[in-house]
Amino acid sequence: MKMNYDTIISGATLCGIVSSIHEVKKRRKVLLINSYGFPGGSITEALNIYQSLNDKTETVSRILKKIESDKFGILLRSSNVIFLNPESVKYIFQKEIEQAGIDVLFHVQPYEIEILNDGGYEITLIGREGKIKFTTEKIIDASDNFQISSLLGRKRKLLSARVNLLTNKLNQLHHSLKNYVDQSVQLEDGRYWLSFEVKSSDEIFLETAAHKKISELSELFLKSCGRIQILPAQTQMIYSIKREKSLDKNFYLINDLLTREFGPDEELLKVVELEKLITNEEYF
Repeated sequence: MKMNYDTIISGATLCGIVSSIHEVKKRRKVLLINSYGFPGGSITEALNIYQSLNDKTETVSRILKKIESDKFGILLRSSNVIFLNPESVKYIFQKEIEQAGIDVLFHVQPYEIEILNDGGYEITLIGREGKIKFTTEKIIDASDNFQISSLLGRKRKLLSARVNLLTNKLNQLHHSLKNYVDQSVQLEDGRYWLSFEVKSSDEIFLETAAHKKISELSELFLKSCGRIQILPAQTQMIYSIKREKSLDKNFYLINDLLTREFGPDEELLKVVELEKLITNEEYF
């Protein structure tokens, strides 16, 4: 027996959570699906914690206030930039999902989508228990990798791949490490956030290339009496997808609704624009 939802949203990103809350307020039965076992998108999955912020909306302000109330929620604040604690983000995003009454399914990957005669969808997910099927009237793709959209024939392009990580507390970063990474920022607690690009001739081997570079970096740390404290769950894959006006009124890609492309350090700015759009106009 297939389970039915009014709306299925792919990606427990901040955009996915805001979209879910918006749908629940319209008294729709919502299922939020996510590849990993925690919410946050690239912020928590890939330690993409360096974020620009120069505008706020109601939901973003409320969530940031909760993060700020956590003693270690903000790792660094500088003018219009903040570094978010990924563990605080996981906890607070999960609370937002629970308080809104959103059904959530973690550890699943979209596998197949069939367009039904009534204009709805049958979506097949792969999880730990095998294949799970759902029917839904509407799908919203709020994921970082546009996986649902690619299953429906939209072409995505990999722009770059990055590894972000956190070190232990250091007085200063050894010069050999500075030459190895292209972004390094010392946080208020003395740790460093490091970021570097990973390249491979084939996207399939990017994770292998990332692990090799992490191993090399670990050896450099040992020589400088430091260590890597937190590694990401995955390499940050930065995709682009051509924005277009969908002819299907029951499928929405978040990027299609926005006025411009947003960079990986603009997750907060992206959701600010999204919330303004869905609050002031009848999207979805």
